[in-house]
This record gives sequence, C-alpha cells and structure tokens, in this order.
Amino acid sequence: MKLLYLMHIPWRWIKQRPHFFAESLSSDFEVDVYYKKALKAKKAHFCDEEKQDFKISSFIVLPFERIPIIGRWAVVDYFNSLLLWLQLPKIRNYNIIWMTSILMYHYFSPFISSKQKIIYDCMDDELEFPSIKKNAVLRNKILRAEKKLLKRADLVFCSASYLKDKVLNRSGGNANKFVLLNNAIQMPQKENATISGQIKEKLETVSNLSNVFMYIGTIAEWFNFKLLLSMLADNPTAHVVLIGPNEVEIPRHERVHYLGTIDRKYIFSFMEKASCLIMPFVVNELIRSVNPVKLYEYIYSNKPVIAPVYEETQQFEPYIYLYSNEKEFKALCASVIACRLGQKNEDSKNIEFICNNLWEKRYDVIKSKIQGLFIGVHTK
Repeated sequence: MKLLYLMHIPWRWIKQRPHFFAESLSSDFEVDVYYKKALKAKKAHFCDEEKQDFKISSFIVLPFERIPIIGRWAVVDYFNSLLLWLQLPKIRNYNIIWMTSILMYHYFSPFISSKQKIIYDCMDDELEFPSIKKNAVLRNKILRAEKKLLKRADLVFCSASYLKDKVLNRSGGNANKFVLLNNAIQMPQKENATISGQIKEKLETVSNLSNVFMYIGTIAEWFNFKLLLSMLADNPTAHVVLIGPNEVEIPRHERVHYLGTIDRKYIFSFMEKASCLIMPFVVNELIRSVNPVKLYEYIYSNKPVIAPVYEETQQFEPYIYLYSNEKEFKALCASVIACRLGQKNEDSKNIEFICNNLWEKRYDVIKSKIQGLFIGVHTK
C-alpha cells in the first residue's frame, strides 16, 4: 500500500514526532515523504541528513496568506494548487495520505479522491501560534480548513488530551475518529562515529561551567527569558545552556550560553553535563496543548527536571518537579545548586517509564488503527 506523507516542517529540522512516525510507517507501507520547504529557515538550524529507505522530497508554496490584503484573493489558492500539481507526483496513486498540519489539507484537498484514506496527526493548536493569531485572514482560512479536514479525515491522532478536547469543541467532527496518542522517546543509539571537533569543543565548554541548567528544544515566543534572568540574578554560580533552533532574540548575558542546533545523536551526551534540565515556558493556550517530547528525554537522563505545571505535565509528576510561579521555580533551582534536590525518581523507575513510552509503542497503535480502515487489505 502506498502512503503519501505530507509534512509542514523540513525533514532536516530538529527531529520531531513527524520524523519518527514516517520512519516507522516505512516498515509497513511504501512511503513517500514530501515536506514544505522553509523559505526563511537558517541553515544553521538544520541537522545532518540521515540515510533513509524511503523517498524524501520538498515542495514550495508561496505564502500569500501571510499578506492580509492578497491572502483574501481566491486566485492565490488556485495558483498554489497549480504549483503543487507541477511539483508532486499524481496524488491519486496513493492509498493513504498522512497530514501533519491543517494547511496541508488546504493545499492538497483539490487533488484527493473520495476513495483515499486521510489521516491527520494533530500535534499542536495551530490557531494559537502568534503569527497566525495576528493575521485574521490566515486564522480564518485555517479555521475553515480545520472543519473541512476533521469532517473528511478517516483518522485523527492527537498528541495531547487538552488539544483533542479543544479541537473537537471548536471544529466539531466525529469523536470516534479521534485517537489520543501522546508523544514519546527513541532510545539513544550508541555513537559509532567520532565526535567532531566542534561538538567536542561545545561539550568541553559545558563541562567547565558550574551549576548548569540546560534546555533542549525550539526557542520561540513561549520561552520565559524573564524567569531565567531572575534566577541567574539570585544565583551567581548558575549557568543556563540553550540547545536548539531559535526563532526569537536571546538576551545577552555572560551566563547564558546558546550552543545552536545539535544533532540528536549527541544530545544525550550534553544532558550528562547538566546539573538540571529545565522547560521554562510561559503557559499559554498554545503550550497547554503540548505534550512535551523533551520531558520523556529529560527523564531518561536521570537528572533533576523542572517544568511548569499544566494539564499535560501533570502526568509526569512522579518523575519531575513542577512549579506554578517564579518563586517556586527559583526555589527549586536554589535547591539544585545547594545539592538538596536530585532526580525525582530512581533510575529503574525512570527506565520503566521510558520503556512504556517509546515511539515504537505509539506506532503499534497507529498500525492497528490503519489496519482497521482496510478490512481484508494487507500492508506490504
């Protein structure tokens, strides 16, 4: 069976849920991955390309909707449809079309037949991204597309319970199509390749720092720099290390160290150098819909982990420390520095939790649900 996998993020972006699922699906289906090319992304934010057994290609759409006046014109959608028709193979040759974003359906729906199965992996509340909230034309377009997608989709996987409930309440749809499928972790592989000089240099830099509070992930509008700077002001021996692509300006501070994007195969080596792993987010509507991948990885490291309390982090409470305000965050950090706060749970319990939350476990659910759509039809 042929599966067209449409991604809204570049393949070589920091490895996320879409990458893991695409790799797993390729073991049972003939998968072709097409990802939306980022027109403004910095090359420094891309990771090294991994060799895959399936086809990976990019496509371009012109972001007319980002310009409110032009975005209202129906002709721009027809233009992008023509552009996509020229770039992709015949879409109707696929049995299944997997989408990771609402806009994927907006772009590709003219080419989809009624016989094809559509699977939507709902990972974020797209309507809550700042760039979309500020653009009424784009927001309304996505809202309309979301309602159409939920009506047409055969399966909808949701990464978070809060997100699932919110999307259902907002856009309707058949609740029986929805499957709660949290994020997960891939066990780190042993590093066969020699660590490059640049990576080794960054590791040495972190090794020479005292009281390292480390964050790994995308740095964007939801990042609470004010909280970190306040903590650093109270703790002169503390350092903050940030790893991942940045979409906002990082404040200049002698004890804030930004290391850029680092390939995932080296991430766990950096975690070993941390005194504590942190997730300093502003808890807004966007974040409330996020089941954080980083918390699974943080727990694996057997380090103290500090994150804000909200619906999706409460399930991690046996393994991490939660805070609800600046005072609590700073008190937890001070306890780490004073060596009064170690990892929340013992190693064996952490590993047991991780083994129950592997991407392979999540894929077992996906495979079972897809097979249910094709009674009497076998995968390859």
